[in-house]
Amino acid sequence: MIDIRQNTDGDIDLKKGDLSYVESTIAHQRDLLLTGMGELKYAPTTGVGIHDFINDENPANMLRMVRKKFIQDGQTVNSVKKNSSGQLEVDAYYDVYPVVPNFGKV
Repeated sequence: MIDIRQNTDGDIDLKKGDLSYVESTIAHQRDLLLTGMGELKYAPTTGVGIHDFINDENPANMLRMVRKKFIQDGQTVNSVKKNSSGQLEVDAYYDVYPVVPNFGKV
């Protein structure tokens, strides 16, 4: 998916003095993870709300929610898991948009 380039905080990246467009799947995944359900007035069921799972004893609930919300957003999800250090690893992508080679990296 092509969108306006964002920095790691989710703000528009204007380093070169103008808007630039890049492949933005990772930025969209970050936004879905951080957005809680009910936060978006126009799409109240969108978002994982990953912060709600901080003290959850069963990570399977979080992994299931991530998979469900990414699929709901139109992504093809190959795997969602926690690695040995407890970090979330997601292998998912949008397959409905054409891939533009050498367009830019996030």
